[in-house]
Amino acid sequence: MMVKRIGKCVAGIVLGVGVCAVATGCMPKMTMDEMKAMMPTRPAALDKLNMFAGNWSHEGTANFEAMDEPLKMTAQTTSKVEGDGWYLVETSVYSMEGFDDMNAMSFWTYDTANDRFRVTYIDTMGSQSTGTATYDEDDNQWRMTVENATPFGTSTAHATITFVDKDTQKWTWTESAFFGLIKIMDMEATLTRR
Repeated sequence: MMVKRIGKCVAGIVLGVGVCAVATGCMPKMTMDEMKAMMPTRPAALDKLNMFAGNWSHEGTANFEAMDEPLKMTAQTTSKVEGDGWYLVETSVYSMEGFDDMNAMSFWTYDTANDRFRVTYIDTMGSQSTGTATYDEDDNQWRMTVENATPFGTSTAHATITFVDKDTQKWTWTESAFFGLIKIMDMEATLTRR
């Protein structure tokens, strides 16, 4: 009986030490030089974000499935590569006929492990979006898929951004819900560098 108690006690101590080691980490000690050597280098793919840098004027139309007529849309965007070239920050003011102006901000960076750009978007209508984008050099086109969470529900959007030239972007955007079964809207816009 005493042997069983001692066995349980030893097992408990070993388990406790093991949990403690995992919880506190088993990271070996290292020097500052060793830690610096582990720091990632900036991926060259981030250079592609430079094409967005600058000030842009948008003109386009938004076609909402719930409305009979398309709505005209304009916007002003400032895009800056920041953080020593590790990410792109975009700030925008959108105007759509019949609505108050909407402010928005988006962030782009690169996910090396998945060979994709990561995009995060927020605006003053309560929308939050996260997704991925890829760039096709052959047709000078970005393809993006984002998941949206809004006060009206969730949706998925697919977009293309084609650089006609260094000063002109053509955007398309299609948004749907319920696994693509319900179309919410589509949008087309042309962006010109100011």
